[in-house]
Amino acid sequence: MKAVNTQQIGAYTINLAEIRGNGDFLCPRCGNKLSPSDETEEAYAIETANFNNDFLEGATVICKNCLSRLHLTGFAILRELVYGTQEEAFYFSHI
Repeated sequence: MKAVNTQQIGAYTINLAEIRGNGDFLCPRCGNKLSPSDETEEAYAIETANFNNDFLEGATVICKNCLSRLHLTGFAILRELVYGTQEEAFYFSHI
């Protein structure tokens, strides 16, 4: 009989608005460092990106070390830092 790996894959929600510094965070399961400035996707893979009126509202990434699925939220604060209020962000995105 062949042994089957039944290790479960974790699923976590990370609120980016609660992260201090440059946006780096550790995978809650394995501690792998994930950085938004890492464009190589060596540590993670982007699975989905959710947009609303051309603004990123959420994303799901997969940690390549432990295969955990990380649901990223809190992008609204980034939009407000760049554009001000949500209404101003919508205005500037359409000119």
